[in-house]
Amino acid sequence: PPLTIMLKSSSRLFQRLPLQSQQYRHIASISKKPSILNSSTPPPKDAESPFQHLKSKSFDALPSLMNPVKEGFSETNTSSAASFQTQNDNFEKHIPVMHYGNQDSISLTTLPNGITVASVDNHTNAGVVTVQFKRAGMMYDSFKGISVLMNKLAFKASRNYNHDQLQELHDRIMYESMVDYENKDYSATFVRYDLDEVIPLLADNILHPLFEEQDIAESLSAIHQQIEEELNNPAISTVFNDQMLEACFGKNQALGQPTLTAPDTAITSDHLYAYNRSVLRPENCVIVGVGVDHQKFVQLCEKHFVFSENVPLIEPQFNPDVCEWRGGDARYEFTGTALDFHRQNIPTLTSVGVGFKSAGYMDMKVIPALVLETILGGGDSFSAGGPGKGLQTVIHKDMLPNYPLHGMVANHQVFEKNGIFMIQASSTQEYVSYVPYAIMELITSAIDRIKEEDVERGKNRFQSLILTQLEHPRSLAQSIAGDLLYYGKYRGVEFMRNHVSEVTLQDVQRTWKDLLAHPAGTAVVGLVNEVPPRQEFDRVLEATRQGVNQRVK
Repeated sequence: PPLTIMLKSSSRLFQRLPLQSQQYRHIASISKKPSILNSSTPPPKDAESPFQHLKSKSFDALPSLMNPVKEGFSETNTSSAASFQTQNDNFEKHIPVMHYGNQDSISLTTLPNGITVASVDNHTNAGVVTVQFKRAGMMYDSFKGISVLMNKLAFKASRNYNHDQLQELHDRIMYESMVDYENKDYSATFVRYDLDEVIPLLADNILHPLFEEQDIAESLSAIHQQIEEELNNPAISTVFNDQMLEACFGKNQALGQPTLTAPDTAITSDHLYAYNRSVLRPENCVIVGVGVDHQKFVQLCEKHFVFSENVPLIEPQFNPDVCEWRGGDARYEFTGTALDFHRQNIPTLTSVGVGFKSAGYMDMKVIPALVLETILGGGDSFSAGGPGKGLQTVIHKDMLPNYPLHGMVANHQVFEKNGIFMIQASSTQEYVSYVPYAIMELITSAIDRIKEEDVERGKNRFQSLILTQLEHPRSLAQSIAGDLLYYGKYRGVEFMRNHVSEVTLQDVQRTWKDLLAHPAGTAVVGLVNEVPPRQEFDRVLEATRQGVNQRVK
């Protein structure tokens, strides 16, 4: 295929450069490795199984890691690196936790109505306030799509703010809302001396929205337009994620419901008012401010966040407390994108994913799983996360160079009591047959590919991602709010850093063993007939499961 020529050309280009690191030597040696691209034909479809080459009576016969090329490193370079390490052993590693917030830097107050108010004064001019509600997401919908519609209607018009006033305020205050499966979040970013205007704005739009008919019609139109756009290339859109959730949990459970859905036509403004009062309850609410004075912040919140009392609880469509893992198969047929996408050079893709049952964020086993996600990593044909980021992850080193894929990534979705650890890959239509092959090769050989150095690199990168994210006031506010809602306290950066530092190679291997212990969910969006049936995936996964169980105790 043409990609073979491109890779070989890239190798010649890199060989002309003065290579100074193992990373680039590995890239320059791509053409020296055995590659499936050396074959002009895709994996045979008429064989007994598309994964025949991966099946073995002995786990030891499964593919193992091809060690990165190390030739060309002189003794001088090696000793210099060792000398540098020795010279720096005496330096104290210091993480400036005060910039990210810790338990001591958080001010907490519980209002009489049950709302928890927290703040961090970071002594900057920028301020952020987030109002977060648990048990208010899509899992708690009383009508199909009502939470999505509510999210579109946020900051449209309220009892004390009309459209013109909100538009004028938006020039100075950036306000927005979002909803996921479990939580509802409203936030505002502003200059800190505008706090007197921010709290009344948030409180009035959260507690007293008007739900005018024109706003409802416009919001419904926007939702339908979004659905149409997502369906133009569903393999890389919300459609694929919805298929994976359906495969893992089934259509008859709260976590199996699609996020990309048109709201029920029976929904009226009366239903919206009742639902708003039912799910937005003070005992499930946390208000967090970053860059605010705590005393003034508490006074404003107590004055304006006055909830209605004795509001009846509306029963959701599906029981959110019962979400059993099913491990099924879901497929969405899609053959081509719209002409506008082709004009923008956006290719038509097929995506395949295999999802495993993982821990929720109330389970400390989630931390090794998050480290494993970072170790495997991934990327696509356009980006690997920026210059240098992710280039040493397992997928980027060993999978993407050897397969004609548009992208491949490990993704971990975490909920309160459940999680999905997914390996997803996509390609253009002419290379679809390679996609399941690449996924299953990674799954069968992951236990051999991950070494001690990969774990250390993954831990460092994961901690770096946490710290980098918490530099942003809004991310810090949301992190504090999430901890307070589900753990009752802010655990702080040091808590996560210490637990990540304790993860070992054995922990990662046990995590992989636990992932394989349950039936996997498989999802396909695109040319579904080009992807092997579910039974073929099960055969390879069972062989891998038995082998991992023998090796990991």
